[in-house]
Amino acid sequence: MIHSIRFIACVLLLTSTIQALGQDHPFEKEILSFEAQDRQTLPATNAVLFTGSSSIRLWANLPGYFPDKVILNRGFGGSQLSDVAESK
Repeated sequence: MIHSIRFIACVLLLTSTIQALGQDHPFEKEILSFEAQDRQTLPATNAVLFTGSSSIRLWANLPGYFPDKVILNRGFGGSQLSDVAESK
């Protein structure tokens, strides 16, 4: 009986791990959109990068606060710092 429960628990854990690995990143569509924009027009090499959640993404007058700088707004979703730093 205990061996059966352990086996079932292992199968469930393995199944949930495989499903989690197969899921898309929650911000993947937004990141893919940034990549498509960059392929069409490369960002300026001297741009100041702003990234974060909607507080950055929806900051419509961001360049107005930094008139002497080239701004690259890369805010996405409800991201947190760990999402920004994530790499694959």
